[in-house]
Amino acid sequence: LTMQIHGRGQTSWSQPKKPYKIKLADKTKMFGMPGNRDWALIANYNDKSLLRNTLGYKVSEVCGMAWTPLIRACDLYWNGTYKGSYLLVQHKEIAGQKVNINPETDYYIEVETAENDYRTAKLGVPIHYKDPELSEMSSDRQNYIKGFMAEWDNAVWNDDFSKVYELMDMGSFVNFYIIEELAKNIDGNFRKSTFMTKEKDKKLTLYHIWDFDIAFGNCNYMHSEFLPDSRGIYGNDPEGFYVKVVDERKRSSGLFQHLFKDPAFVAAVKQRWQEVYPKLAELDLWIEDEARINRASYDRNFKTWRIIGQYVWPNPSPIPTSYDGELEYLVDFYCRRLEWMNNQISSW
Repeated sequence: LTMQIHGRGQTSWSQPKKPYKIKLADKTKMFGMPGNRDWALIANYNDKSLLRNTLGYKVSEVCGMAWTPLIRACDLYWNGTYKGSYLLVQHKEIAGQKVNINPETDYYIEVETAENDYRTAKLGVPIHYKDPELSEMSSDRQNYIKGFMAEWDNAVWNDDFSKVYELMDMGSFVNFYIIEELAKNIDGNFRKSTFMTKEKDKKLTLYHIWDFDIAFGNCNYMHSEFLPDSRGIYGNDPEGFYVKVVDERKRSSGLFQHLFKDPAFVAAVKQRWQEVYPKLAELDLWIEDEARINRASYDRNFKTWRIIGQYVWPNPSPIPTSYDGELEYLVDFYCRRLEWMNNQISSW
């Protein structure tokens, strides 16, 4: 195959095991996945279960996001040199079997703290126009989408929920909330790695998820200590709401904090949770099956990357001293988080 390959990621690029983006000369089917030119190779260096991104995508599939990227675990060899166990993922982009919109009339929008075009005036949501980019738009298109996002931002800030739901697709925001809260994802509070679409004559939609390597309990610093009623809830605590109660600036004034003031949104989350909970409750066995299927690859990885039992940012303590310990920790966190959320949501 003829291809270009280059580094990708921000924090992850600084780690010893590097993530990559592949661009093939021609559309090519990979491991049974539909033909594409663009693929991502996710390193999962700081996730020593090597399963958190895989689990995130499985939860996305259960919850019914508009698109869930297809993935395959694989061993990466570069010029004959073994690089480790990677996750081959469909690259996030506008395409027929990915983000299926028309860039001539529609907008693919990324919420990204590190690299954004601007922040919305009220909620402070960091907005980056991914495709087309802001500089590629005509002045009319720029004025339209900026005006639309300002109208949405203002409606949410003012708790004008009838207007909010004229502008945004409630169902996609409900699904997104359930996925990110279940994962207790530090990036899940409209901070980064969040992707929306605005299609012509359609509502603002949360289209797909991305980036779960420091979710599902693999974070030693995520907390809501800046809230007045905070209990210092850290990312490795399976209890405690996060996305629901704190925004990316560690305030209680973010998107979901406003949406949860609306009884209709609360009811929609509860109804959707009851629909997806039975499938979510089966995923502990699915996690163990995935580990069993890929175990030979994982064992090879840790013979090269000898980090089992060692701290890799932002692993919580105590750090498991074996792969089996890492897997047990992930399954235990998932099950305890799932049941805590089920008890909480059932009481609403």
